[in-house]
Amino acid sequence: MPPHHSWAPLRVPRHATETVEQFEQRRNEILQIVEGFRMGRYGRSEAERLERRLAVLRSDQSKKPASSSRR
Repeated sequence: MPPHHSWAPLRVPRHATETVEQFEQRRNEILQIVEGFRMGRYGRSEAERLERRLAVLRSDQSKKPASSSRR
């Protein structure tokens, strides 16, 4: 496939407070979710749930206890 038809590579920055192992785990989960979206694998309710999960993973909230992420 020509380069203009391929997906852009994802960049997942490492949070300052996470270990290498935590980063790799979070990065792998992000990549898996995004690949699923790109391939159209998710139904509506699952897509909505994974969209919320992806937002948490991309923010620094993924490192905080669940009670502190609610406002």
